[in-house]
Amino acid sequence: DGDRVLVNKLSYRLHDPRRGDVVVLKTIEGAGERDLIKRVVALPGETIEYRSCRLLIDGRELVEPYLDPAVVTPTACGSDQPELTIPDDSVFVMGDNRGGSKDSRALGPIVYDDLIGRAFVVIWPSADWQWL
Repeated sequence: DGDRVLVNKLSYRLHDPRRGDVVVLKTIEGAGERDLIKRVVALPGETIEYRSCRLLIDGRELVEPYLDPAVVTPTACGSDQPELTIPDDSVFVMGDNRGGSKDSRALGPIVYDDLIGRAFVVIWPSADWQWL
């Protein structure tokens, strides 16, 4: 909360989103927030399932080294996601704070047209500077 990031708005004119990208979404009705920033975890045609704090893509558990184990714990990992195949020109996004994130588990797959761009660096506050 409160971080400021730089966003590359041209990325997705040159290539499709990639797993692991941190993306900024257009305001989505029902999200209750502006400027949603989420991580792409599944791509078109993939089948996703999230249960018992485990993210499965096409039946294989996805290793997610970017998750903070102090934040995402077995008792704070958010709601499950039944098996779902991602439609064409859409991605499934999740927040890195799984227990407190309104993401594709509630909003559904995000169409490419709702992606503003790829966030790539935290610039403020200066003590939080880091590549994403």
